[in-house]
Amino acid sequence: MHKKNLIRAIDFDLVARENYTLLALTLEYAHAVNNGEDTAPVVRKMFIHVSFICEYLKIN
Repeated sequence: MHKKNLIRAIDFDLVARENYTLLALTLEYAHAVNNGEDTAPVVRKMFIHVSFICEYLKIN
């Protein structure tokens, strides 16, 4: 299956780090909401990380 490009090597450490980053951004978002601050910058950062994970895991 690997030769047919149905599966490929995935750097699980990279995906895990991105997920932990999303967790940290969730806490940053909650902090911004509690303090009445603008959440748009945090949402933008979240979108960038989610987009990266989706593109990285996408099958060609």
